[in-house]
Amino acid sequence: MCIRDRYNIEKKKSDYSEKRAQPRISVEIPVEIYINNQTKKFVTRDISLLGICLNSDERFPVGEELLVIFSDKELNKQFLIKAVVLRNIPDRDDPGLNYGVGIKFIFEDDKQKKELMRFILKRS
Repeated sequence: MCIRDRYNIEKKKSDYSEKRAQPRISVEIPVEIYINNQTKKFVTRDISLLGICLNSDERFPVGEELLVIFSDKELNKQFLIKAVVLRNIPDRDDPGLNYGVGIKFIFEDDKQKKELMRFILKRS
């Protein structure tokens, strides 16, 4: 099974209109991404129960698995969520240099998903 099928990655589309199963909220959250044995820091554009979109000055390999790390300081809770890169969306104002990187969460269990839902509801 190819990685595109394994994680339900849609074929490349030119239209990124809203077709979400879960609502997303626009919020800037500092996150660390562990990918290819490196940890890099980014800021989110938005988050939903299905995934996040990051601001980045680099393209991520579509289909690449990674680890998303961020904290809820009020609850003193750190989230470590496995994920996969779905797409790189060129920034309209700076298409060659900045991207919105779409990342889909892969939950280990329902508890992890419920904790993220609490975090999102608190931020909305």
